[in-house]
This record gives sequence, structure tokens and C-alpha cells, in this order.
Amino acid sequence: MDFLRRTFNDVKLRFHIHSTLFAAATVPVSLSHECLELAERHPELVVTTLAAGLNSSSIQHSHGYLELLEKLVSSCSSSFHLAMARDYALQEALVSLITMPVEGAAQRGLRHLARLTLLEYSRIFADDPNLQRLSRLARIAEKRTGRHLLRAIELEDKSVRFIDPRPQDVIVFNPANGTLSSSLLNGEGTNSLCLTCGATCSEEEMTCTSCNEHRPVDDVESLSLNNSPPPAAGRSLKAERPAEDEQNTANPASPALQDSPVGSASSVVPTMGGSSSQFREGHVRG
Repeated sequence: MDFLRRTFNDVKLRFHIHSTLFAAATVPVSLSHECLELAERHPELVVTTLAAGLNSSSIQHSHGYLELLEKLVSSCSSSFHLAMARDYALQEALVSLITMPVEGAAQRGLRHLARLTLLEYSRIFADDPNLQRLSRLARIAEKRTGRHLLRAIELEDKSVRFIDPRPQDVIVFNPANGTLSSSLLNGEGTNSLCLTCGATCSEEEMTCTSCNEHRPVDDVESLSLNNSPPPAAGRSLKAERPAEDEQNTANPASPALQDSPVGSASSVVPTMGGSSSQFREGHVRG
């Protein structure tokens, strides 16, 4: 009979804790006195309920339970912290919030809060030997993801947004005849790179359209796309050669040299210093 009574009371207590924590996580208000009292009297049951809430399929519920956990950690005594250090399910749930795939803004916000939580645990629980498992959670998450948590938070704070491509961003190239789009041939294709996010912007825009950062003129790496327009379709490469190619060829000989025999002295072209007549006379005498 006592066993049935204890079992009934235990189930009733668990249901009460679950309903109280669910209400506190659904409506994020200031931490109630009832939640604090339950966390101090039954820390193991509260931690188990929080671990189940963090593994919820609803992103909103997981986010609410994570915020509730933060409030309890900052308000409760060391008995609640020891219960957290002994509960492996809670620790695995915290790490899985960072390693989960992200598909939307709600999941990114949950992962961002989980990263901040583990970084805070690595700082406040580092000096207590009984809470070393909580302080090592950030290192475990970094090993699984291969990314430094603090660096990942800094990149998220930059809030780089992606915009739809504009008509001037599209470059049409026809490999059959080697022609570019008309906008490039008319001198409208000069773009530059933003050194903050790497987006391609027009040189006339002094503010990046992706990250809204001011782009100094000295720090912009220009990508000139219209320095030399390609040859028009149907024209050969020989027609595009400059006139210097014809000048580089050997000039035809003068009529006097054409009439003279090849082996005669008059056909010798001077290559050294002195006049041509002296060179011819010396050659004949020799």
C-alpha cells in the first residue's frame, strides 16, 4: 500500500513539475517563486524535465526551455548545479543544439543562444572540480563541429544578408563566337569586391548591398571586365592584328639591288660602321 502511495505521489510530483516548467518556458516572464522552490527541493527531477524539453521537436519550446535553464542556473544554489553535472542527458541535449543542422532564422537563434550558454558555463564552472563536466561542454561542441564557438558567434553578429541578383550582375558570354553581353561592350560592366563579405558590387556604390558596410575607394579591389572589348563575330584574328605586324616584316629591296646579281659586290648590305661605298670597294679589292 505504501508503494502504491509513493508511486502515485511521485507521478503527481513529476506531472506538477512538467506543467509548471512548461508554463514558464511557453510564456517567458520573470522566474516564478514556484519554479525556484521546485528546483531547490527536487533538482534531479527538474533537470530531467529540462533535458526532455530541450530535445523537443518544436524550436520555440526548446528555445523557451533553454532560457528557463539560464534563469535557474543564475538563481539556484550549488545543489542544482551538481544535478546538472550528473545528468548526461541534459549535457548531450545542450551539445546537440549546437551540432544540429540549421534551416531557418528560429534555429539559428536557438543555436546562437546555446553557444553563448556553453561559453558561459566554461567560464563560471571552471574553478569547481565537481562541475568540470559542465565547463568542458564548450570544448566538446568545438571538437564535434570543428569550429571555435567565439569565432562562430562573431561571424553571426555580422548579419550578412544575401540579395537577389540584379540585371547588371548577370554577365552573358557566348562561347561560340566569343562575344559578351551588350552592357559590357558599352562600358557598364566594371564591378568590385567588398572586402568585408566578398560580394560583387558596382564601383559607383559606396555601400555594400549585402552587408551595408562603407567601402573606401582605396580598399576596393576592382574587377575591370571591359578593358578590351572582344572581336566581333565573323572577323578573323588576322584582321584584328595591329598595323605593326606588317611593319615588322622585311621591306622589299630597292630597284638597284633587285637588278644586280646576288653574288656581286653591289648586293652586299653594310652591317658595320663606315659608308657603303667604302665597304663595297674593300670587298672588291679583297
